[in-house]
Amino acid sequence: MWKQQVHPGHPSAYAHFAQFEDAFKAESDRGMAVLAMCVVEDLLHERIKEIVGVNFPEMVKLLAPPGRWSVLADAATMLGLLSPAEREDLKLLIAVRNRFAHKAMDSLAFDHPDVADQLSRLKIYERFQVDGPTPGTPRERFLNGVAGIYLLIRMRAGVSPFEPVPDLHMSAT
Repeated sequence: MWKQQVHPGHPSAYAHFAQFEDAFKAESDRGMAVLAMCVVEDLLHERIKEIVGVNFPEMVKLLAPPGRWSVLADAATMLGLLSPAEREDLKLLIAVRNRFAHKAMDSLAFDHPDVADQLSRLKIYERFQVDGPTPGTPRERFLNGVAGIYLLIRMRAGVSPFEPVPDLHMSAT
């Protein structure tokens, strides 16, 4: 995990990441998949409300309808909270979360071949330059991918809406 400041100008980023990681370590794979993504969903709703809700509260429901992950991911990109590449990573994480949430009676784990394959396609690790190896297990890849998206959204607080954002590259310094 990250042991140093994750991004210059954001000294609290590691603390947020560590808190995020600690919150879900003890969860089952299903619990982690669903609950970790709930935290990201809540943060996206909060950020969208901050950007458009003050002047257009009725627009929050259109841009961030509860339970509509695809709409939420697209709105986050349109509002500058995620780059298009980051949105694609979020959509992969959403697909994994949905497998766990909507196949409740199936025995499912992060090391299931289909889930592991989806997680192997995450690109977020190419944008984070961190000392040490890329997370090896599918469970680690999922948790670190979700935490990375969470951090990116937190660090873009106060963005100008409707401005495209570049991928945010981070390195431990």
